[in-house]
Amino acid sequence: AEYTITNYGSTITFGRGATTGNRVDAQIYGTILNAFDPDNEDPETNRGEIVVNAYTTLSLYGTLTNDGFVSVNAAGTGVNGDDGTLNVYSDATLTNNHFVTIEGNMATQGTAFVNSQEGTFTVKVGAQITGRGVVNDGGEYICEVNSVQRYEDAINNAKDAIHSTTLVRFIDTDTPSDMTYTLEGNTADNSITNKNGQVINFESKMGDGVLLKLQNATNDSGEPIPATIGKLTIVSGGFELKHAALTMGEFEVNRESETSRWTSFQEKLTVTGDVNIVNNNHEGATDNYTFTKGVEVGGNMTVTDMSGEEIVFPEGIVSNIDGTLKIDKATATFGKATENNIGVNMEVTANGDASFAANSVTTIQQAFINDGEVSIIPQTMVGSGEVAARVICRSFTNFGDKSHWLNGSYPQDTLSD
Repeated sequence: AEYTITNYGSTITFGRGATTGNRVDAQIYGTILNAFDPDNEDPETNRGEIVVNAYTTLSLYGTLTNDGFVSVNAAGTGVNGDDGTLNVYSDATLTNNHFVTIEGNMATQGTAFVNSQEGTFTVKVGAQITGRGVVNDGGEYICEVNSVQRYEDAINNAKDAIHSTTLVRFIDTDTPSDMTYTLEGNTADNSITNKNGQVINFESKMGDGVLLKLQNATNDSGEPIPATIGKLTIVSGGFELKHAALTMGEFEVNRESETSRWTSFQEKLTVTGDVNIVNNNHEGATDNYTFTKGVEVGGNMTVTDMSGEEIVFPEGIVSNIDGTLKIDKATATFGKATENNIGVNMEVTANGDASFAANSVTTIQQAFINDGEVSIIPQTMVGSGEVAARVICRSFTNFGDKSHWLNGSYPQDTLSD
């Protein structure tokens, strides 16, 4: 008989997964609703879970709607046939509205597996996706990679590619070591897209003591080949930007755990949208963010928590931030002879501070909101032949308050319509 099972917050496990002697073949001909429990407000326990263990093959002929969690586990033996397997047949329907994670094997026929707009489908390192793959209907499709070969497979945008990757997640190898990836566009306009034409986002989830390096390819003349990606998020590990022609849609640093490695910008940081440094979370030697060749930011730049370290615009560089620059729990240092253009406001909160060195010129198109400490180096403090820092804006706060404006030096509120 074909039954309907609604799973509210429980775990349905197929197979024991212990040894090769525990091989299990299971079939679903009816309907399973892996559901959200509206009476349970705990997000850790209020969604149903389905687990396909190692040494187990689950064949879906009926309907599975997932609003919870589905995982297909690997045995870790390296032996063909030991990993868990999910087979989705052409007359079946599998709709993912939450999380499906494949560590083992999955094979599909036709368009039986749909990853909806609310769904996240994750392909772990070592997983095998065969058959027709997944129809990605606006959801998140994550490929985890720990080698150049797996990276290239994840960004394959040929029409017959198996993956519809929306996010590449960089992770460690079995023996953690620093990793370098060359980012080169796979389209005529140098974007990195999936087979549906979507620009791919990137995430670094390396180990806390491991460094991710992104570099450019070069043409026959030795010039860097441009590449355009979506959002790059640093979740853990160190990061080094060595790509001389990389354009990002957004850039975020929000480390979930402390890292002992540095964050280095050897080339210009170019972002068409927002830059958010939410949590630097660095331990050990000082890890200032020094924008060696400047920044080009099309949106806002928000620095929320630098763990006591600085963002540095070093001597002689040009920085352009089209939106608002906000400094909170951080120090912003604008070096000598820098040219800094901020398209809206600059805000230094009560937990932030900033300094502007001699010969620098900073233009803020709207207001300079200073509730922290700002040092604009005045003429009397600069060496021979140098002039005071110039900070030009339309308006500024806390005039006359030397606890905010150190040295009694203020911006020039001379901009007008």
